Amino acid sequence: MLLIHIKKLLVIIVQLILLFFIMFYCLKTSAIESHPVWLQESLDKADKLNDKNPHLAHEFVKNLKKNHSNKFSDFDFAAIYSRLATYQYYFGNFDESLTLISKSKKYMPVLKGKTGVEILLTYGSVLDAQGSADAAITVFHQAIDLAKSAQNNELISESYNVLAAIYAVNHNDIEALKYFNKAYILIAASKNELKMAYLKLNMANSYTYIKDFKKAILLQNEAIDYFKSNEYFYDEMLTIESQATTYLFAKNYDKALLSYQKVLELSKSFNDQNSQLFAFSGLSKVFLKKEEYEKSFLYWSKADELIYKVNSPYSYSSHLLIKAKLAIIKNKIKKATTAIKEAEVYLSKLDKDKNVNLFVTYFDIKIDIAMSRNDFKSAYLLLKKSSELYDNYHDVIRENTRSKYKIMFDTEQAELKNQLLEKDKKLAATELENSSHKNQIQNLVIIIAVLFIIILVYLFHKQIKTSKKLNRLANTDELTQLANRRYSFYYAERALKQSQLTAQNFSIIIFDIDHFKYVNDTFGHLAGDNVLIAVAKVASGYIREKDVLGRVGGEEFLAVLSGASSAQAYVIAQRIKLAIEDLSLEYDNRVIKVTASFGIAQFSEKQNDFVSLFQHADEYLYKAKNKGRNCIVSEFT
Repeated sequence: MLLIHIKKLLVIIVQLILLFFIMFYCLKTSAIESHPVWLQESLDKADKLNDKNPHLAHEFVKNLKKNHSNKFSDFDFAAIYSRLATYQYYFGNFDESLTLISKSKKYMPVLKGKTGVEILLTYGSVLDAQGSADAAITVFHQAIDLAKSAQNNELISESYNVLAAIYAVNHNDIEALKYFNKAYILIAASKNELKMAYLKLNMANSYTYIKDFKKAILLQNEAIDYFKSNEYFYDEMLTIESQATTYLFAKNYDKALLSYQKVLELSKSFNDQNSQLFAFSGLSKVFLKKEEYEKSFLYWSKADELIYKVNSPYSYSSHLLIKAKLAIIKNKIKKATTAIKEAEVYLSKLDKDKNVNLFVTYFDIKIDIAMSRNDFKSAYLLLKKSSELYDNYHDVIRENTRSKYKIMFDTEQAELKNQLLEKDKKLAATELENSSHKNQIQNLVIIIAVLFIIILVYLFHKQIKTSKKLNRLANTDELTQLANRRYSFYYAERALKQSQLTAQNFSIIIFDIDHFKYVNDTFGHLAGDNVLIAVAKVASGYIREKDVLGRVGGEEFLAVLSGASSAQAYVIAQRIKLAIEDLSLEYDNRVIKVTASFGIAQFSEKQNDFVSLFQHADEYLYKAKNKGRNCIVSEFT
């Protein structure tokens, strides 16, 4: 018996020793994985400063490192460098941010906890800014997994939010929907109004990409109101940056101008050169769209003084494309060509399918350069590439438009499910659930389902109308409401092929308003616009219903005449010429009179493709100019 008791006693002693070592190890681990109280309070203060102004937070953490680095553990250094890396990302200093991330990883080789998640989120954001979207998405998924292992809902929702925003930028709205919805559920449950404002900002950017500008601006205004009322002025500035981009995409240039000017004003108060660069570039784009080229060049020059500080292929490409466009406007084709070649270095680092607008702009400028050199074949081939990319873009828009409604539906469903679950808990707790309540809930669900079906049918119908409207806008010249150059060329090529198959005549008329530069210089660009509108309206009256009239240049128009011989085209051109001669436009108590020169070409064995046909018509137009203008030239005249 004694031996048995001794054995039991030894077992208990061994168990106590093991328990002691386990407790010792846990305490040691806990000590390693937590900051000293004074440092944790300082880091919390830095995070609050970051919410208000990252520049103040940056200076605070730099001083913290400078004055107390001798007291830091590896875990402390990792947290310090992680925050400094985040601030440098905000400032657009991506190379510096990557250097600080490397230092942070050096002190935390195995990423864990809040600091590990923050390192991954900053790293992924920098990768995306440098054009590596797929690598960034992989890193953000790692951040989500790490946040889940840390059981930190705030970090999980932040990771979802950032990942959703990246998916939206890259036209993957199904994944964006999934992660926006997950972020929404967590943030709504936490009732964190600041995080909800950040979510609204990201969702507004997503709505901008799918061209629902009204919804985007509504969300941006809600975020701006929150940031402003709670004195988060830096975040207010970032949201106004987002809204400026939305107005630019929506072609509301006056409001875009005001937004960019507001960003410039706020960026100076924060001494934020990255935001100043954004404002200068945006103002240059706005004035370029408004055809105020001197102002556009002025702000482009200001942006050029800051662009070297940003290591972003997208920013560099966009900046150089503006330079090329301005050079073309000034007829400095050599400079435009040089700028395009420089832009191509940075464009090669970007995914064409994920930066459609940028590449369409690039092709349009290349087309303008080719046209200025009378290289119509190259212009035509570039136009085909641009059209293919543009068509793919519209496929993306259609898919995104459908996804847009799913975002609204799923968010509403999430709220409804939460309400029903809460209601069920209350009913279960109070034992008031009975058959009548069940019937009421079932009826409510049926009514909601019917309503959802009705709404879905309505929105689907609206989406079809929106798609048709977008297609019309994409093919229409904004000023004259005629077909734009892209659609005119596309239609002409199709019509020519059809005429070849049916052995029918096919002719085109190119006409150009004489001395149009004189009109702009003498009366102003607004008067010039009125002349273009009037000429377009008059010419449209003499074009047959089956024909297409388009504006293919500043003051140049193209009429595509299926089934018409050169002689028939001449009659049409003569009518248009006489109608333009009869125009009298009153502007600023002065009368404006204009004329036009015409070139006509007919499909033949020698001109059996659209490029050569267009080239011959253009040559006849120039002969008309040389003959003294206000006349018609074709191969038979």
